[in-house]
Amino acid sequence: MATVEQIQLKVQKMLQKTGSVTVNQDGTITFDFGSSAVVLNCVDWGDGDVLIDASAAVAFNVPYSDELCADLLLNRRMDMGAWMVYKNEDNPKLCNVFFDVRILGNDVDERELMLAIQCAGQSGDQHDDQIVARFGGERVEDIRQS
Repeated sequence: MATVEQIQLKVQKMLQKTGSVTVNQDGTITFDFGSSAVVLNCVDWGDGDVLIDASAAVAFNVPYSDELCADLLLNRRMDMGAWMVYKNEDNPKLCNVFFDVRILGNDVDERELMLAIQCAGQSGDQHDDQIVARFGGERVEDIRQS
């Protein structure tokens, strides 16, 4: 049985070798991945299990539409992970798009963690330009540069 804190420390140690990562006060870990960014979050999944969520920020302030959601679900099918669309709290006509890969953290090894990060990060990096060009919004890279 693992705790969130134990898995957070384990993940942090695995990622120390990779270079520039930021450990936030809440225990999440963030780092750049091409024109996207990845956030790792460890969460209690019940019964002593801890889930690791590798979430790539794809686009922010995208006009929300059924067409956007259909495009993500039907045209951008992925072998692993899922598209997440979160309505903007300040403006419900806008949304933020993420690509999430979730794995069980209790017995995670470095290879499994890195594959989850790579899958999320590459998906975000490969699709952000297309999504913003077709539907509007901003990529993480656009926000970094402003």
